[in-house]
Amino acid sequence: MPMINFLFNKKHITFLLQLLFLISFLCNMPIAKANAQAVVFDTSGLKIILITHADSVVGSQNGKANFQRLLGAVIVEHDGFKMTCDSAHLFRESNFVEAFSNVNIAKANGVHASAQYIKYTGNNNTAFMKGGVQIIDGSNTLNTEELTYNIRTKIGKYVKGGTIQTDETTISSEEGNYNGYSQQTYFKKNVFVNNVKYTIESKELTYNIKSKVVKILDESIIVSENSTITSKQGTYDPKTGNAVFTSRTTVETEDQIIIGNKITYNDQSGNATAIGKAIVIDSKNDTKLYADRVDYNKKTGNGQASNNVVVEKKKEESICCMHRRPFTIN
Repeated sequence: MPMINFLFNKKHITFLLQLLFLISFLCNMPIAKANAQAVVFDTSGLKIILITHADSVVGSQNGKANFQRLLGAVIVEHDGFKMTCDSAHLFRESNFVEAFSNVNIAKANGVHASAQYIKYTGNNNTAFMKGGVQIIDGSNTLNTEELTYNIRTKIGKYVKGGTIQTDETTISSEEGNYNGYSQQTYFKKNVFVNNVKYTIESKELTYNIKSKVVKILDESIIVSENSTITSKQGTYDPKTGNAVFTSRTTVETEDQIIIGNKITYNDQSGNATAIGKAIVIDSKNDTKLYADRVDYNKKTGNGQASNNVVVEKKKEESICCMHRRPFTIN
């Protein structure tokens, strides 16, 4: 019996030594090799943030939360992107990481993000970014000091000032939203749009990077080579020159001013229609026209006014005429 117990214990001791050796071997493997085998999920099906490299890893605690301090050449991977930084704090239980200094995120779809600080939550793919924030998405670049950005949906929001640069257009504002998939952007407060063909100063507007269409949502001034437009609501397509404004709007050209409750205008053809208490002021011919509707072409100088037409012409004296039939402008 003593000999049997001795052999039994010896076998167990040998097994335990082998097990300890295996655990020691795995623990001393480089982190990149240990974690890069496959995507890891938790019990609820959420993807876990993985450390693929760090010069050193130290366990630490913040209040009741345990975390790992990652120091030196840190590489973190999650859901198709890779993040590098100088140091990081990984909270495994909550599945989020705080990255510090020279933080860069690269994704397979071409999106690149950088900041001095990023808090990334793996459960909803959201990154709060701070300090010299930049998002590069194809030919579009967003710069701001603080940004909340969803890496999966490519939707970002800033509230402390930002600028978006596209191929030909630069837009800055105090607040803004960016959608990388739909290419739709939203800007509010002190909005400035600079394009080689026009500029806009606005309180609020949207801009589609793909279609180039601008939608005015509040007081705005659009300045192009041929005209200056002041309105609170409407759309402007710089590619076609078409503009439709549905609030009281003023279109001012070199020698004419057209005002109406609704105005459609083409900056390229010169065609304009003003509806609702329309006014046409012609400084060249020293005339002022009032009507319910005015159709006019800036290039030819011809047009027609209809309904409740009143014409004032001032030279040596004022003359006022009422026209019941459509009145021709030439």
